[in-house]
Amino acid sequence: MKSFLKVFLIIILSMGVAGGGTYYFLNSSYNDKLGSLESQLSEAQRAVDYYSNLASSVSAEEIAGWSTYTNDKYGYSMKYGSGWTAGSEQDTVASKIPISTVAFANKDVYGDGQVSVEVSPYTDGDISQWANNLSVSDPDKTYDVSDITIAGIAGKTLYSATQGGMVRSAVIKGGNIYIITLTYATDQQNIADLDGAYQAMVSTFKLK
Repeated sequence: MKSFLKVFLIIILSMGVAGGGTYYFLNSSYNDKLGSLESQLSEAQRAVDYYSNLASSVSAEEIAGWSTYTNDKYGYSMKYGSGWTAGSEQDTVASKIPISTVAFANKDVYGDGQVSVEVSPYTDGDISQWANNLSVSDPDKTYDVSDITIAGIAGKTLYSATQGGMVRSAVIKGGNIYIITLTYATDQQNIADLDGAYQAMVSTFKLK
């Protein structure tokens, strides 16, 4: 009888240990998946917040009074608001990518947040292919992709809230891709206003 009780107790204890191990494994796996899901939801919410702010507070009257930056060499122009400055063009040889970069900033209001226009040769497909290539080549960032029309041409906008914020809006014309980029840090102040200024600038972008 005692032997039977010992065997019975051993079986009960073994089942308890096995059950505890199974519970720990399942709970750990659940927590990992939950953490990943929460991270994805956070990224998605930031994307929703960004797109919900696209209705710029910048009026058409204000935009009409903005200064205009014109690049005759690469055939584009874009307006920028009061307090913003256009940096000197960083022009490189054709073998380098990008071949032209101009940065716009308003440090007094937005600090390190800035907008830039890059021009690069592009022969790797259409704008959808570019958006896909960028997502694949930059795995550290999670991008939300949407359609946009810039200078009357169908383009793509890619938004990422990973490691701060980055928005890239691009169109292709004449063998070149024109990328208008907004970048800012995780502690950026006045993000909604900065996004609004960026969207307004993109709306004024023209190609010759």
